Amino acid sequence: MEPTAPSLTEEDLTEVKKDALENLRVYLCEKIIAERHFDHLRAKKILSREDTEEISCRTSSRKRAGKLLDYLQENPKGLDTLVESIRREKTQNFLIQKITDEVLKLRNIKLEHLKGKVS
Repeated sequence: MEPTAPSLTEEDLTEVKKDALENLRVYLCEKIIAERHFDHLRAKKILSREDTEEISCRTSSRKRAGKLLDYLQENPKGLDTLVESIRREKTQNFLIQKITDEVLKLRNIKLEHLKGKVS
């Protein structure tokens, strides 16, 4: 009987998504307009009103996006909810592909790493 292929736990996937946000941080800070996503992220309880106020007081769009990413990294559903919000906005769909590609790449690396531990 062949050993079963390793799979990622929720914790592993959360770590992969955090890493993806970190890897794409510079790119996303240039592209994301944080304010566009406030309503959706608040509705999904990813951000609070205080969080959005904290983000809004940043002096540049890049700094606001960076602070938004900080909050998203703290929440296991942060990245998924941002992707939902981008989909709803329909203005930056290219970001979804970039994020998805990065998550898949990191997920595969993590799976390979786990496979190496199993064999």
